[in-house]
Formats: sequence, structure tokens, C-alpha cells
Amino acid sequence: MTMSTRTGKSSPQVLLLTHAPRHSRLGNRITALRWAAFIRHMGWRVRVINRYQQQPADVMIALNARRNQADFRAYAENGQGALILALTGTDSYAGWPNADEQRFAEQHVDALIALQDDMRQRLPVTLRSRCTVIYQSAARLDNERAQNATPVFLLSGHLRAEKAPFLPVQSIHEYLPTMTMQLMHCGGVIDAGMDEQARQWMQRETRYHYLGELPHRQALQQLQHADALINPSRIEGGPAVVTEAIVAGVPVLASNIPAHRGLLGEDYLGFFQVDDPAELARRITDFIEHRDYRERLRQQIVAREHLFQTEHERACLQRLLCSVVDQAP
Repeated sequence: MTMSTRTGKSSPQVLLLTHAPRHSRLGNRITALRWAAFIRHMGWRVRVINRYQQQPADVMIALNARRNQADFRAYAENGQGALILALTGTDSYAGWPNADEQRFAEQHVDALIALQDDMRQRLPVTLRSRCTVIYQSAARLDNERAQNATPVFLLSGHLRAEKAPFLPVQSIHEYLPTMTMQLMHCGGVIDAGMDEQARQWMQRETRYHYLGELPHRQALQQLQHADALINPSRIEGGPAVVTEAIVAGVPVLASNIPAHRGLLGEDYLGFFQVDDPAELARRITDFIEHRDYRERLRQQIVAREHLFQTEHERACLQRLLCSVVDQAP
């Protein structure tokens, strides 16, 4: 570990390291840009980078503890500033840390960031005390929620196997063939060939509409116009779309995985088992046919909203940075 040892009076310099390329709409890129804005709000200097090339810095935040390992390890070996690892994506649910990663973290990492509490609790005891939970915030759109004559469900996620992107359309096609509803799906193609699968599903199931990758604001507008979000992922870290749904007041039907429980609460009523289209169909039926169920989900969503406010996320990040750079907030 190397605490920052700035000697000049200039504002601290932060490097935000992410594998997500410039102009990407991947979650890590969106998080990096939002955190960069928070850091500038503090009056500090910040650069978002894909590769470490000996850029001077008082602190580096590496978004994702598995990607760009060569880069943040090289930064640590230079010993020029503090190192923070943000456990974004699927880090702690894909066996992080292994023995080598744990040794490195114990010796070189000043702080860890988890996106929800379950992620922190899964860390080894030696690392847990260094970990701060920072819930991701989301912007609320100004326009009012739409009132749909036909129920509209949104799936907002990239086409990749771990997201189980076709579980919802499989669910309604096989188990709810006559139910009146629409299923909208936005997200880019990560796994080759899945866009063709999406087109095939649209031919088989006329209620399913794959919209492709949308600009972030348009994706938020789709969320605002939906009656509920469906997030069927097999594995997640801290899915931003669930946070966005909570802030927008949109109920969520979500796979029962640790990341979703960490965001929505252990007692949330909208969970279904992973890879279970029949149980998802039951949740969809409950949502459409039972007003009390819809209202209870909305109440549970509203009760979590305070955790995901911009001011809260910004204050948590500011406190952490000041603690590792030895500067009063």
C-alpha cells in the first residue's frame, strides 16, 4: 500500500482506469464518467484512462479488479500514489480474489469499493475492513411516468450469456401465449450471434421487440415508459439499470441472485429463480392481474430510493478519496 505523498499545493490528480472504451455504453464506462464528474466537483483533477502509461497521479481507481490487472499492478509497483479497486461487474461473484489476487490486495491496495453490501460481506476478513459500500446513483427524468393501456415490460441489458437475455421472451412465449402485453428489449451485442437470435425471437413472438443499443437517455426513457423492469441475469455485480429503476419508481422483476438482493433487499417480493421461465411467468401474471402485488412492489422500491441519490454517492466517494489522499474533505 502506498498512501499519497503530495508535496505541492496543486489539487490531487486521480486516474480512473476502466477497460470500457471511449464512447462505450458499458456500465463501467458510465460509472467512470459519473465518478469523474464527482471528482471534478471536489476541485480535483481527474483523467479516465484505458491503459496506464506512467501517468502521474495521487490515486488510481481501477474499475473492475480483474480487468486491466497489468495496468494497476504496474501503477502499484511504481509506488507513486494510493490504489483503490472498485469491485464492479462480476468481480466478487466470479471467484475474486484468488490466492494471488488476495496477496496483492493485502499488500498494495489502500481501499476497495463494493457496489452493494452483499459484495462486501463476501470478501475475505482481511480485506473487508478496507471496503466501502458505495451505492450507484441514477438520474431521475423530469417527465411523468406513462400510463399504458397494455402492460409494458422492459429488458435493458446487453446480449451476453450471463445476462440470460432471452429468458423473458421464452417465458411469455411458452407460458403466457395469450396474455396481452409488450416486451421491449434494449442493449448492445456482446456475444456474437445473439443479435440473430433476437431477430429470430421477434419472428416467433410478436410481443417481443428488440431495439438494439440505445443512447443512455433513450434507454432511460424506455424505462420511464415501462410498467416494470425485468432483469434475469445469472450473475451481476451492481447492475445500474436496477438502480435506475428504483430511482424512477419502476417495479423490478429480478432473478434471485446476491447482487439483486443487495440492491432490492432480502425480503423483496419480485424475485424469481435463475433460468426459470415458468416462475418468471408467474411473477409476470401476478404483476398484471393483481393490483395489490403491483402496489407492494412499488412500495418496496420507494423505500430503497434514498440509498441511490446522487448526493449520497458523491459524498461517499469524496470521503473515501480524502481518506486515502490524506486531505480533509
